[in-house]
Amino acid sequence: TSGTTMALVGLRVFSTTTALATGNSGTVLKTTDGGSTWTRLMGTVSTNQLSGLVFSDSTHAWAAGNSGTILKSTDGGVTWASLTSGTASNLTDIAFSDTITGWVVGASCVIRKTTDGGTTWAAQTSNTTNQLNVVQFLDANNGGSGVAIADSLQKAHDTIRNVDTIITGHSTQMTWADLREYATFNREF
Repeated sequence: TSGTTMALVGLRVFSTTTALATGNSGTVLKTTDGGSTWTRLMGTVSTNQLSGLVFSDSTHAWAAGNSGTILKSTDGGVTWASLTSGTASNLTDIAFSDTITGWVVGASCVIRKTTDGGTTWAAQTSNTTNQLNVVQFLDANNGGSGVAIADSLQKAHDTIRNVDTIITGHSTQMTWADLREYATFNREF
């Protein structure tokens, strides 16, 4: 058990033994024994729900949550400092490609980018009216928000012809009808 009564809404798994979970009232928990025991890492730095959590390396971590909350740790999650995001919107996810370049997304189509480790955050254009729930970046130039997944899948389904089977990175294969169902699911999610 996690040892907390707080709702947990985010999880990052680093290995078969180590993971971190985020949740209500600024909760950040860590396990180093595959989930048998959990230790609370954060005290009262934030009372907001934390939804997103990312580590760029073994010591640099950021958490994002409600009311524009962004927190940073430079000691592997032992201590946390509050950062100014420049928004009061609920933030749902955060991603860093290295220790200085990162993005945060959330409600009200919010996208913010930092190029100084989170000290300052600049507003970015989202080109959508949807809440942004997921952001992932491979490096400083390649990545984006998961909100486009459903639209991209739908567009692929509607414009590509003469396809019977799709081989994806997540399952062995999928039919064209499966792709449409998956696109609809992601749009409704």
